[in-house]
Amino acid sequence: MSKHIHRYRRVDIGRDRSVWVMKCIKIGCTHYVFMKTKLSAPLLRGQIAECNRCEEQMILDRRALRMTEPCCANCVKGKEEKQEKLKSAEDFFKGLEQGLSK
Repeated sequence: MSKHIHRYRRVDIGRDRSVWVMKCIKIGCTHYVFMKTKLSAPLLRGQIAECNRCEEQMILDRRALRMTEPCCANCVKGKEEKQEKLKSAEDFFKGLEQGLSK
């Protein structure tokens, strides 16, 4: 198989007890890395991987490795920006309601 950049997903492969791994989800790839705990994969920190949302390359950091399907900081920021816009829209409509009730 040709070399590629892995796209990871956290999976429990244990039967009687929890054994967590970060597994590449690309077709035909059997690569996986054991995790120290469910939320800690020190062997992958600083490695290059593919974002699960935008499919761009990213460097795995502590934040990304705590996710079931790691994504880059740009994708997380996009979610935060949407929440800020929703908050400003709520404030706008509350102001309209207060103006109408007077």
